[in-house]
Amino acid sequence: LEKDIVLLPPGRQERAQMLRTMLSRRQREAAVDNQAAAKFDDQQLVDTLAARTAGYTPADLTELVRRGTHDDDWIKALSAVRPSSLRGVAVTEENDEASG
Repeated sequence: LEKDIVLLPPGRQERAQMLRTMLSRRQREAAVDNQAAAKFDDQQLVDTLAARTAGYTPADLTELVRRGTHDDDWIKALSAVRPSSLRGVAVTEENDEASG
C-alpha cells in the first residue's frame, strides 16, 4: 500500500483562526500564571501574522506564537521561524489564497 498523500499548509483564513486560538490560549495561560503579559489576542496582530505566514504549518505557527509571546517581539519571531513546508519553494499571494 504505497500512496502519496499531499497535505497543503493552511490558507490565510485557516491560519488566522489557528493563530487566534493559539494567542487566546497564551493569554489565558499568562493570566493564570499572574504574568503581566501583553494582550495577545489582538485582531490586527492576528490579521498581520496570518498575512505574513503563507506556507506555515500548524507546528510552525505554534513555534511562532511561542517565540512571539515569550519575547513580545514578532519581527524577531517571524525571522526565526520559517515555513517548514516551503523549503526551496517560492510562495505568491495567489497560491496562498488557493490553498485555503
